[in-house]
Amino acid sequence: MRKVLFILIIFIAATTISLAQFYRVGSGFVISLPADNVKFGGGFEVFVEYKNESIFSFRTNGGFVITKFEDVNPYVSDIDYSLYWLDGSVILTPFKIIFEPYLGAGIGYYFFSTEEFNEVSTATGIYFPQKLSNKFSYHVKAGFTIPLNESIKLHLQGKYLLMDRTIIVNAEEIVNDEIRKSTIEEKFDLSNLFITAGIILKI
Repeated sequence: MRKVLFILIIFIAATTISLAQFYRVGSGFVISLPADNVKFGGGFEVFVEYKNESIFSFRTNGGFVITKFEDVNPYVSDIDYSLYWLDGSVILTPFKIIFEPYLGAGIGYYFFSTEEFNEVSTATGIYFPQKLSNKFSYHVKAGFTIPLNESIKLHLQGKYLLMDRTIIVNAEEIVNDEIRKSTIEEKFDLSNLFITAGIILKI
């Protein structure tokens, strides 16, 4: 299913870009809302949109948020981090009305700034987190605009990011009075909602 969605996004994006009649650029402040493993955060993003007279357009975004992990997973509990992304979205604008309500979906590459983790000790072992995986993730979004004039519009958007990550952990555990070393991979869910408010400028 994910491969089919990826191919569909690439096909629509390539078609839209090749037929683009004009471009729009935008920027805005981003708020990441708290979720199971993520605390409240804030950041900024910019985007370029390739648009024509059809109901489809393609938008590329780059941005970041600064936040903290929740106290759920002991390896990253209360650790500060920045999440950066570069993504692409197919935008569907089904209604030709002044506020341009739209829906979108896409894929992006998301990576973390932190290399700081919490070492965990138990009665039977010590666990040393090494890194947090960076990879592609999918998202869905919806939003609308408020026109100020022919070229400038206010922009409000919600984006839900579907993201899980893996922590690579080196373990030293006592088994039958011997120390055994191993590598553990532990997954946790970092999906959450981003709200963006900013402006769009037609070029």
